[in-house]
Amino acid sequence: MSLQYFKQHIFPVKDKLYRFAYRLLGNAMDAEDVVQEVFLKIWKKQEEWAAIENMEAWCMTMAKNVSIDKLRNAKRFSGESIDLAGDKTADYTNPHDNAAYADLSVLLRKAIDNLPEKHKMTIYLRDIEGLSYQDIADIMQIPLNQVKITLFRARNLIKETMLKSEAYGL
Repeated sequence: MSLQYFKQHIFPVKDKLYRFAYRLLGNAMDAEDVVQEVFLKIWKKQEEWAAIENMEAWCMTMAKNVSIDKLRNAKRFSGESIDLAGDKTADYTNPHDNAAYADLSVLLRKAIDNLPEKHKMTIYLRDIEGLSYQDIADIMQIPLNQVKITLFRARNLIKETMLKSEAYGL
């Protein structure tokens, strides 16, 4: 029963855990280590599985905590930029449109990089990973209203940055 439950409900979030750990750590090998450590911790807590309402949020919270512990132990924090959903390049037939998309993508990435960490994490979890407000609140261990406020402020800061750069032609 345990192995089947693990395969059906926990293992499918592996890629999401990896991406999340990678964003926090900025290193692929460290992110893989975090996912393995999280899976080991989850496996050891089998008796708690039945009491968990949202398994994905619980796994993401554990990945966040393990990643932060890894950062603290290494005494480094890279502030690595957030890739935008795989950073896929637009496939426009017009070279001008391709260049405009690339410029906009770089500008957006810089705007997100300049956000405070709490805002960056909220934007990543909501707009890139597509998690619900409640899941984000559970992962970040903050009230639901705070998630909405943080997301609103982060989006406004990005909007301001984008409008300023557009106005100045940067």
